[in-house]
Amino acid sequence: MKNGDPGPLELVLAAYGLEPGDVSGGGGTAGGSWRVRASGGDYFVRRRGARTAGPERIRFDHGLRRHLAEEGLPVTPPLVAGDGKTWVSLADGVYEVYPWVEGQPYNPVWREVEGRNAAMVLARIHRAALRYGGECESLLPQFAHYPVAIPARERFDHPEALLAAVEFVTEAFGVLSRRQELTRARERVRRFRDDYLALYQRLPVGVIHGDYNACNLLFRTDGEVAGVFDFDWAWRDSRVRDVATGLFFFGGRRDRPIDSGDIRSLTACPDLNLSCLAEFAAVYHHGFPLSGEEVQALPNALLGGWVAWRTEGVMKVPEEERADFLLTSFEVPFRWVEDHRRDWNEAVRCCCA
Repeated sequence: MKNGDPGPLELVLAAYGLEPGDVSGGGGTAGGSWRVRASGGDYFVRRRGARTAGPERIRFDHGLRRHLAEEGLPVTPPLVAGDGKTWVSLADGVYEVYPWVEGQPYNPVWREVEGRNAAMVLARIHRAALRYGGECESLLPQFAHYPVAIPARERFDHPEALLAAVEFVTEAFGVLSRRQELTRARERVRRFRDDYLALYQRLPVGVIHGDYNACNLLFRTDGEVAGVFDFDWAWRDSRVRDVATGLFFFGGRRDRPIDSGDIRSLTACPDLNLSCLAEFAAVYHHGFPLSGEEVQALPNALLGGWVAWRTEGVMKVPEEERADFLLTSFEVPFRWVEDHRRDWNEAVRCCCA
């Protein structure tokens, strides 16, 4: 309370008829989140990031959550406020309230049972989402936080958009001491674009989660998925985007926790182990079979996700650190794909057998 006026959380909870109690903070790099004890229950209150706070985007997101929950998935729909809406608009942003879900974060050291369950749940989400008919805007605002416009494309992680972002970062924030590395990074993305573009445009499109990373899932003590969260970027796109994100976060090995509020921690490159990545893809395939083209596309989809995370995240660090942020481990996934492209299909096939 300030000068007797209610703060944002009090206003939000009042819209749901809830009396606020104890509050503790949450994580995230876009909006904000809190655990709130209110009216005798525990709730998760979050402020959406500005780029995903439009009414059309929210309706698509919330409708998808309800649909998936009705299909038996571990997804929690938002509460409905007194005015019949599932969100509250205040001067400082758009807020949502959810029942609190108990669970533990993904273990950063590879645990096979959690990774397998994450893959199985993703397959179930994609299957169930085929029956979701919600409408969403024509294109999510990718790179809208950049100081210059990156031309919109018909797909979110379009290789041309990624190349334009890398070129902008190189020109705007490049430093003389890193110029050679930045030029090499740009050439890497240009070759990736040329290699991936034709196949990318042939991949089938469906409703995807859009951000299936380890910070957006909670697990029970037995390794089962307790909840899937943060559908802000749910979208109609190729499902290999979600599968590739799962490969990176659940197939890649890590030796330390991921801090969802730290963009460096969230986007750090893991140890890309071929057998672990292939296992995640194979478990998904058992739940919702991938076509030959989709399996073939996954290594490049992983590269697309990697470049998107580096170029999206670059604007979340101080300007003098942006070239270093982009270049941190930048070439590692590219070298991994070069080394394992010929082995990838066979590795997945063997895991599927």
